[in-house]
Amino acid sequence: MRTLPVFPALLALILLAPLAPPATAQETTLQNDGFVDGQAVGFQGGFVADEIAASRFTPTGTGPWRLNRVRFLFGGSTSTVTFTLRVYADAAGTNAPGAELYSGDYQVTGSDVLLQDIDLTSENVTVTGTFRVGIEFQHNGAPSVARDGDGTINASRNFIYTPSIPGWFQSNLFGLSGDWVIRAVVQPTSGGTPGAPSILTIHDVGGDQGGQVRLRFARSSRDSVGSVTPVLSYEVHRRVGANALIAGEPWGPSIAPRPHAQPDAVMLDGWDYVMSVPAHGDAIYSVVVPTLVDSSIAQGMRRSTFFVRATTATPTTVFDSPADSGYSVDNLPPAPPAAFAATYSGGTTHLTWNPNAESDLWYYALHRGASAGFTPTVANRVATTGALGHDDVGPAGSYYKLAAIDVHGNVSGYTLIAPATLDVMGGEARLALAVQGAHPVRTDRLQFAITLPSAAAAQLELLDVHGRRVAGETLGVLGAGRHSIALTPASGLRAGVYVARLTQGSESRSVRVVAVD
Repeated sequence: MRTLPVFPALLALILLAPLAPPATAQETTLQNDGFVDGQAVGFQGGFVADEIAASRFTPTGTGPWRLNRVRFLFGGSTSTVTFTLRVYADAAGTNAPGAELYSGDYQVTGSDVLLQDIDLTSENVTVTGTFRVGIEFQHNGAPSVARDGDGTINASRNFIYTPSIPGWFQSNLFGLSGDWVIRAVVQPTSGGTPGAPSILTIHDVGGDQGGQVRLRFARSSRDSVGSVTPVLSYEVHRRVGANALIAGEPWGPSIAPRPHAQPDAVMLDGWDYVMSVPAHGDAIYSVVVPTLVDSSIAQGMRRSTFFVRATTATPTTVFDSPADSGYSVDNLPPAPPAAFAATYSGGTTHLTWNPNAESDLWYYALHRGASAGFTPTVANRVATTGALGHDDVGPAGSYYKLAAIDVHGNVSGYTLIAPATLDVMGGEARLALAVQGAHPVRTDRLQFAITLPSAAAAQLELLDVHGRRVAGETLGVLGAGRHSIALTPASGLRAGVYVARLTQGSESRSVRVVAVD
């Protein structure tokens, strides 16, 4: 439900609210009524819940059209009520309209003198010809829709829907005189340039890892039967670089839209061709288009800019839409961190985990609580780190939850470590091994975090995939507890996959190591 008036979105919500398409053609107000300020009107008080007062409108010129606003006089009481706005296709000319194109709930406060104004620019309601706008009541009586007082009524443009006698009827059949004071503000989607298509919306494709948007555009007026210059296909072009253009801004010094073919060597300089769509005379086309950047919490708003070109049988005769922009985002969170393990010694809990495979991983968030059911919050977060481990000096017996966060702010599920699963033995840690620092590791930076339960001799080895030893070190001189050990292969190390193995007595631990140059 929307509450009027509608205020601009806060800057903090910029990733949730795409910009509306730029106004590129003049708006037109369609009305059947003759109401003017100061004129006496009648507010129809007999409406009950679920009944609809509706007006039929026919735009002039070449469509499709975008329905930007609905305006209507709604009074007889100053109560605040909720109603449902409905828009239908209405080309058949019968009492009953065609398919419903839009519906939405709104709140208004009744007024006898001021027209209500419902802004639909963000809803992208498109009509292709005659259409109908209805006000559906969710209450009985006033406030209600007004009828003008000029003494006339156009029966073919004023309708009532009644659920008690299911169906649509011309309002004069109920003894009413006067046209409904309901108006529609429309705008051609062609951008005002003859033959040019027009971008309607550019929205993120949900449920993916980012990198694509769904672009909807209205056809060229020449994409129709009998056109002198018929359109054969549409090309989608993407501006080179992100944030090159935001909706409604100029094209730039070397880029200018053109209404028809002109030799222009720099027209496509700075634009990448993305795809083509065959023309079939459809009013609206929809394509999924790749982007090169995503908007994210880490990198901020990153918009991609597009324009649509209508092509003909003559390669140099084309019709270009105004440019518009949108953004893609990653909607999928990383996997929960795996192999979350802990050892405890010397008043410190040593936590380690395996690296996530996602390429867009940003950091890990570690939280500590007093029970397994604690809720991770900023207050109980003990570390945010890109490393694969953390030493925590918190209270013994604590619970830990770990999540992975990607650069788009998506948070994985939490992996839990409970005190009962801590790897302890008589207050001293058991043997443990983990890659230290960022993973994959550099071939010249092999650093490992190890935990030794005693000062007995131990050995750390690096083996290739065939089990051959490529590096190793004896650790007999180290004491019990946690240590950081660097391995340096005598003959250097190539990029590849290896296994690190730590052995002390009859126990051993192994971890997979990916090395890169």
